[in-house]
Amino acid sequence: MKFLQTLTRFAQDKRAVTAIEYGVLAASIALGIGAIFGGDSPFMEALQGTFTSITEQLQGTTE
Repeated sequence: MKFLQTLTRFAQDKRAVTAIEYGVLAASIALGIGAIFGGDSPFMEALQGTFTSITEQLQGTTE
């Protein structure tokens, strides 16, 4: 009987639904970030250029 009560409480628990909603939201955000920062987008090219410039400047200071 106790197992049946536990199973009933689990089925009525709404926290799992909230967790699934947060999971879907997190996946959507991850896809959005991947679309912005992934691939050969102009933003990524500019970011890579900036980091290359910084790296070259830092290497010039150690010599």
